[in-house]
Amino acid sequence: MENENKKGESYRFEPEARKDLEDSFLWYEKQKKGLGLEFANEVFDTAEELGKKRRSTVEMHSNPSISSVKKTKLKRFPFSLYYVLKETLISIVAVWHDRRNPESLKNRK
Repeated sequence: MENENKKGESYRFEPEARKDLEDSFLWYEKQKKGLGLEFANEVFDTAEELGKKRRSTVEMHSNPSISSVKKTKLKRFPFSLYYVLKETLISIVAVWHDRRNPESLKNRK
């Protein structure tokens, strides 16, 4: 799932991040009809903002042999996007609930 934002930079949800998004969408949709769509819209809006203003980010880990994974929080929902900046591509590796342990994300590409 690759999209182009308004500045021409693109972002891509890696397969595991896409699965995270789908699972969370379905969970919110079961809680209240339409809430899943609100969640998905916020995820996409946040991805779009990453390309525009590079919001404040927190480095998850930094190692010369792997790319530095960063995160940004959603405003309304208790989730964060974990991503890697690759020149003009923002590679989103996880849509992760803030109460889940992010350590398991280190195995994602």
